[in-house]
Amino acid sequence: MKSPFHAWLPKPLIPLGVLILLMPTLALSGVYPANTADMVGGLGTLSEYFMMANYAATIGMFCAYPIMLKVKGYWNSRTILLVSFTATLLLSVVCAETTYPEVIVAASLLIGFFKMFAMIELIIPIMFMISPGGDRARFYTFFYPISIGIGQVSAYVTAFISYEYGWSYVYYVMVIASLVCLAFTLLLYHNDPLEKRIPIENIDGLSLLLLSVSLMLANYVLCFARYENWSDSLLIQGASIGFIITLLGFVSRQNSLTHPLLDLSVLKSKNVRLALFLIFVMGIFFASSSLQSAITSGILRYDAMTSAQLNLWMLPGVFLGGVICFIWFNYQGGFKGIILLGFAAFTLYHVILYLTVSPDMGLKDFHIALIAKGIGMILLFVGLGLYQANKMTMVGMINSGALMIAIRSFVGPALFSAVYAFALYQGQQQHLVDLAGKMDALDPQVTARYMAARQSGLSQGTEVAQIMGARALSGSVQVQAILVTVKEWMGFISIAGFVTLAFVSLRSFQPVNKRRLVNLRRRWRRLAPIPYPIP
Repeated sequence: MKSPFHAWLPKPLIPLGVLILLMPTLALSGVYPANTADMVGGLGTLSEYFMMANYAATIGMFCAYPIMLKVKGYWNSRTILLVSFTATLLLSVVCAETTYPEVIVAASLLIGFFKMFAMIELIIPIMFMISPGGDRARFYTFFYPISIGIGQVSAYVTAFISYEYGWSYVYYVMVIASLVCLAFTLLLYHNDPLEKRIPIENIDGLSLLLLSVSLMLANYVLCFARYENWSDSLLIQGASIGFIITLLGFVSRQNSLTHPLLDLSVLKSKNVRLALFLIFVMGIFFASSSLQSAITSGILRYDAMTSAQLNLWMLPGVFLGGVICFIWFNYQGGFKGIILLGFAAFTLYHVILYLTVSPDMGLKDFHIALIAKGIGMILLFVGLGLYQANKMTMVGMINSGALMIAIRSFVGPALFSAVYAFALYQGQQQHLVDLAGKMDALDPQVTARYMAARQSGLSQGTEVAQIMGARALSGSVQVQAILVTVKEWMGFISIAGFVTLAFVSLRSFQPVNKRRLVNLRRRWRRLAPIPYPIP
C-alpha cells in the first residue's frame, strides 16, 4: 500500500504533522458545551436546541461510519481531507453567523458527518505509527488518552474564548484552525491517484436517510421531552411514532438487502451484545455530569470558565488510566478485571460527591472525584472497545464500532441526561415545597437570615427591605432543594454502580474451556477420600 504522504518529507515530521491535524479535528463540533450558556443568552432561545445540536454531531459521525471505507477506496487521503476541512470551515461560519438555532442543529449534523471522514484518515496512520504490528490494545491505550485529553483541553480553550470575547469567536477560531488544517494537508499529502480505485457502489441512500431521520427524531424527543411536558405534547407523540416507524423501516431494509448499509448480524455475537449493553449502562455514570453542573452552577455559582477549569482535573485520571491499561494488557490481563476497575472508578466518583456535596464545597473537593472519573472513562473505553472487537473481522469491527459510537455518545448519555433533567426538576419542586412548609418565623436561623437581608435594604424603603428579606429566604430554600435532590441522585447512581459491579463480577467474559472442566471432573472422581481421624 502506497504512503499518502509526500516522499520528500523527512520521516520524523510526518507524526508531528498528523498530530497537528488531529488536535483541531477532534475539537471540531457544531456546538461547544462550554459556551452553550452564552449562546442561549446571545440568541435568546432554549438550551435544548444546543443540547440537540451536540448530539446531532454524534449522529452525523455515526451515519458516516458505514460508508467511510467505500469513500476511502475511491478517493485519496488528500482529497478526503480537503473536502472535509473545507466543509467544516463553511459550516462553522454558518454557525457563527446564523440567528436560528435550527440551522445550528442541521450544521452540527453535517459537521459530524464530514468530521468522521477526516478522523479516519488521521487515525489510520496514527494506528500504524503506534502499533505497526496491529496490536489493538496498544493502539487504544495510547489513542484514547490523547483524544479525551484533547477534548478536555479544547473545552477549556473554548470556554476561555467565549468568556473573554464572545461565543461566536469560538467558531471563528475553528475557521482559522480549519484553514491551518487545509494548509498542512497540502503540505503533507500527495495527490497521486490510488493504486487500485474501488468504484463506489452498494451505498443505499434510502437506508442512510431512514437512519439519520430516525436518530434525529429520537434526538428531538430526548432533548425536548421535559420542555414539551413529555407525552402530553403532540410534537413528542408524533416524533416518537416517527422514530419507531423509520427505525423499523431501516432495520427491515437492512435485513432485505444483499449489501446492507449497516450489517446488523454483528448483534449475533455475544461479545458485541454484552459490550453494547455495558456501554449503554455506562451512560448512567457518563450523563451525571449534568448533576455536577447543578452543584457547580446551582449551588456554588461557578461560571462556565471555572467549571471548565475544574474539569481539567480529569486529565491526570485520563493519563493514569492509560498507564493502567498499558500495564494491564502488556501482562495479558483479562477483560473482566479492567471493566470492573472502570465501573469501580465511576462508582467512586459518585460516592465521593454523595458524601461531600454541600454549600461549603470548594474546588479542591472535586479533585479526587474527577481523577477517579477520568480513570473510569479510559478503562471502560479501552476495555469495552477491545472486548467488542475481540476476534472480529474488519467489516464486523466497522459495523459494531458504529453501534458503539451511537450508544456510547448518543443513546446512553441523551437518555439518562433526559432522566436526570426530569428528576432534578421534579425533585427541586418537591423539596422546595417540603422545605418551605417547615420554615418557621420563630426559628432563629430563619429570622436571622431574613433580618440580615431586610436590614441591608432599609435604605431603599420598608417595602423593598421586606422583598429583599423574602428573596433571601427563597434563595436559601432553593439552594437546599437543589442540594437534597443532587445528593439523592448521587446516592441512586452509587447504588447502580454497586449493582453493575455485581453483574460484571458474575458475568463470564471468556469462553468456558469445556476440556478443562472435563479434566477437573475426572481428577475429582479419582481422588481418594481422606480418612476421618478417630479419637
